[in-house]
Amino acid sequence: MNEREYPDDVWHLICDNFIDAKYQMMCLQWCARGLTINDAIKKVKVDIEVSENCIGSRKY
Repeated sequence: MNEREYPDDVWHLICDNFIDAKYQMMCLQWCARGLTINDAIKKVKVDIEVSENCIGSRKY
């Protein structure tokens, strides 16, 4: 998948929301799977939040 496959405005919207390339690519993958750009951004943000909550609640 390549960012060139998407219009500049979509790519800029993704970059405005995610600094990390990992999350930018996750967002593009959800767009490729059929989510709208706004839904893909929300999905990735929720995934990040859930991941942080799981890491924070680990018992050592």
